[in-house]
Amino acid sequence: MRDGKATTVSVTRRANVLHDASIERMEDAELLFESRRWVLSMYAASVAVESLLQAFAIRSGRPYDANHDLRLWLAKCPHAVITTIKGSAIIEWSDVTETWDNTIRYMSTSGLLGFLKERRLNRKITLGKFGEKAVVKVNAAKLLRAAKVVHGKGLVLWQSQ
Repeated sequence: MRDGKATTVSVTRRANVLHDASIERMEDAELLFESRRWVLSMYAASVAVESLLQAFAIRSGRPYDANHDLRLWLAKCPHAVITTIKGSAIIEWSDVTETWDNTIRYMSTSGLLGFLKERRLNRKITLGKFGEKAVVKVNAAKLLRAAKVVHGKGLVLWQSQ
């Protein structure tokens, strides 16, 4: 604290702030998807999951040092969170971690398309009226759905603890 004011770093590393931000980012992700802002929708959905995992880890006394690695943040969470996500949400967790990369925030649609192709996430997608952007749309929909499941399971656990 300086002059009685909390610094940005200390505020953003509070569990309740991260929890609330996770809810807002998930709402943002849905609005962005509906607006065909698929790149940012993917980013916001992943940040929602990351923020909630950070909140769990910090609330349980773990240090803030996993950067943007969802797997490392999950490992810092309480056992109940890990077993729930790796149990009843394992498919969705895999979908999120397969697609997520913090650098998505810097990508254009064409950049994300190249990224998805490198990860072979363009297979079995019918292009249709969106052309190659269909690859981005389909992956954004898949990531958003998966992130909502993982995030939702996390929120239930948050409220029960």
